[in-house]
Amino acid sequence: MKRAGAALALGVATAAVAAAPATAQGTGTTTIAPNGKAVKSLRSQGVKIGTFGPARARRGRLVLPVDGGLVGSTATLNQNGGLRLTRRAGGKRRRVDLKRLQLRLGRKSEIVGYVGSSRFTIFSVKAPESRLSLGAANGSASLKGGTVSLTRRAGEAIKRKLRLRRMPLGAFGAISVDALVNPASGPGAGPGGGPGGGEPGGGGPPVSGPVGDEPPFLARPEGAVDVTSASIDWHVRPSWIRYVPVNEPFGGASGEGPTPTGQCGEPNEPVHSDVYEYHFPFARGWYHPSGIAAVYFTGGVNFKFQAHGIDLDTKDPEIEVNGASSRAIFRFDGRGDTNPGNKRSVFVDLTPGTPSVSGQSVTWDRMPGAIPDEGGSESVFAGFYLPRERFGCISMTLNY
Repeated sequence: MKRAGAALALGVATAAVAAAPATAQGTGTTTIAPNGKAVKSLRSQGVKIGTFGPARARRGRLVLPVDGGLVGSTATLNQNGGLRLTRRAGGKRRRVDLKRLQLRLGRKSEIVGYVGSSRFTIFSVKAPESRLSLGAANGSASLKGGTVSLTRRAGEAIKRKLRLRRMPLGAFGAISVDALVNPASGPGAGPGGGPGGGEPGGGGPPVSGPVGDEPPFLARPEGAVDVTSASIDWHVRPSWIRYVPVNEPFGGASGEGPTPTGQCGEPNEPVHSDVYEYHFPFARGWYHPSGIAAVYFTGGVNFKFQAHGIDLDTKDPEIEVNGASSRAIFRFDGRGDTNPGNKRSVFVDLTPGTPSVSGQSVTWDRMPGAIPDEGGSESVFAGFYLPRERFGCISMTLNY
């Protein structure tokens, strides 16, 4: 992979990153031969299907260079360049770029990428096991005779941006892959890992776009009372912990482990010796009897993987319990390739459920965390994880 922030094994969304060498380079190509229902719909509406950047159209095929990724029991292949759809309408030339594409091969195969500032699954991929060959030892990936189909969300975005009469949907053509990248050594390797299971690829994901304004603080409603003390348990996604060699609390925060890895709805795996759970000192907060709360903590955790350019601080958690709008906000800072600029950013959306109340003590147990819907612009970890993918859980108890 040749993007600076892509070397952060988490695709930091809060840093505007430029192209630069990284560790997970690769060679080879992914080739798509356009054909099928979606292609016919596009062409009948005057849409030309082409490429941009290092990608090329050759003899009716779309050829994208593979410039990084990882191969293990599954594969994550980062594509250089992208696909470009153009159409003339109302005397104007309209364009849609499908960019920062990442091909994931495994139990669930797909091509993830950006349309505008949103990142989601653009193509579903059928990669029959008999036609897919993954060489974990040398990082080779080969697919012969697979197929790709345009997803509904991609079709809707294309229709809107090109002002089409009909939404393109369905078969988009055949796909073949011949690539050589790094063998897996990150979170995509081994049991329960890999892009097919929603895990990051480890060596060079596409980067997320920079965050603009910091999120607003939750407004304190009339009738809210001060929180006198509170505790928080942040259970981090296991694959991330096992990937990053250094997970070091600071500023009064502490780590706890080993802990069962399946407690947040994740795949049940053997208990590892790693620290998966972190606790932070209470700072302040408020609670409303309707069940709304905003609680602020201090301290942080440093994640460091020098070989992959990672030196990231996640600190000063803010937990907002507010029904469907509940979320966890962290302040992110770092060094080198991971330098978000000491800014607050939405980390995950939370699903609080019904709290346990005992006198003046309220507990929300194991609130699932998920990458926000607009993860490409809101979540620091969105460079690897798709919107709505799980990322651990948070438990919190407050007293007032």
